[in-house]
Amino acid sequence: MTFKLFFPFLLFSSISFSLLFFTGCGSKYEVKVQQELAKGVRYDSLFLGLYLGMPRQAFFDHCTQLNKQKLITTGVAGMVEYKITELDNLVIMHFYPDFANGKISSMKAEYSYQAWAPWNKEYFSDKLLTKLLTLLEKKYSAGFFKLEETEQGSVFVKIDGNRQITIAPKDETIVQVLFTDLTNKPKAAGSEEK
Repeated sequence: MTFKLFFPFLLFSSISFSLLFFTGCGSKYEVKVQQELAKGVRYDSLFLGLYLGMPRQAFFDHCTQLNKQKLITTGVAGMVEYKITELDNLVIMHFYPDFANGKISSMKAEYSYQAWAPWNKEYFSDKLLTKLLTLLEKKYSAGFFKLEETEQGSVFVKIDGNRQITIAPKDETIVQVLFTDLTNKPKAAGSEEK
């Protein structure tokens, strides 16, 4: 009888502690977001001349020009493919934006070493994440902070004004980077533009 009364209390206490812990972590992040948005400064640049807020047709026209210059090509699953030669070995980047109101609201990018193989541990995503973090800090300035630790590895975030950059391993092969315009309000589920 005593155990039956104690167990729900123990369960409730551990759930409450977990919620308090995650709320505390989220609040530091939320404070950073609010501080950056309060500055009223916009950082829209992405890469290859692409930018947050770029109209849909301008994105397609710009990609057509980059393709004619042989800088990009069509990648997997309808994404755009770009080869990064700035790192120690060739890295393939696949990217494609999300649009809101006909303009780029976020840009998803996936990076992986071309030489990845199960026996090439030096080309796994944890090694690539470290090198990408350094590369992104050169391009967008330092200031990434660890947001959380996941089963796949660490998640890092950088917030400049309206632009948030999140970098995290997807699996042992791929590192995901998401560029987001924090001033865009999310739409209701199922109402995404394609």
